[in-house]
Amino acid sequence: MSYYHFANGKVAQALRHAEGAQSLAKKTNDPKARVESNLWMAEMCLKTAAWQCAENRLNSIAADIANSSYEHGAVYRWLKLALAYHQGQRIHEQHTEYLSLIAIEHLPRITELKILLDMQERFNLPADSYAMQRATALNDAAFYETHLQWLYLQARHANTYAKPQLKQVLARYPEYWRNHIYYSVLPDSKPLKDTLLAAWLATLPEQQSSNYTEAYIE
Repeated sequence: MSYYHFANGKVAQALRHAEGAQSLAKKTNDPKARVESNLWMAEMCLKTAAWQCAENRLNSIAADIANSSYEHGAVYRWLKLALAYHQGQRIHEQHTEYLSLIAIEHLPRITELKILLDMQERFNLPADSYAMQRATALNDAAFYETHLQWLYLQARHANTYAKPQLKQVLARYPEYWRNHIYYSVLPDSKPLKDTLLAAWLATLPEQQSSNYTEAYIE
């Protein structure tokens, strides 16, 4: 339910369900569920520019990651690297942790796509980066969230064929929370983009809204 609400831009409801999962993990003494729920909460905080929240969530499970799953370890390292970028660290294609993350194998496809596409966009990597090449090889329209991001990045990298495809997919998911970003690369979509952006920023606290605009819009 938390994933569902967040995908539809309902941040408060998404956090409430994630906190419910967190409480359940503690009640049942399930360390795997505790790590997973904290990783998801850290991811939501990162994507909404709540930097301290993301740091706190990651710190809370730092001692548990070594004993957690391979997938959890990869997600944790990605979130740590993404947060470090917003804290002033310069990330590039020769960065040690970036190279380590793109070399990871045997992850679930959806997880690997999420990590690769986020790094491609967040670190503003070249269109032919290994992360983008690998994401293109893995891309699957069945995973609509990563497929939307892949189409957006293709359009941003001047792939003219991606724009009409992106527009078609966006029409099928009008409530998706990142649409205010994706419409920015489509011709004649500025009024809609501005309306969606205003509605999204209104869901965030004032300082967080400012952080989000600085990190993801400007």
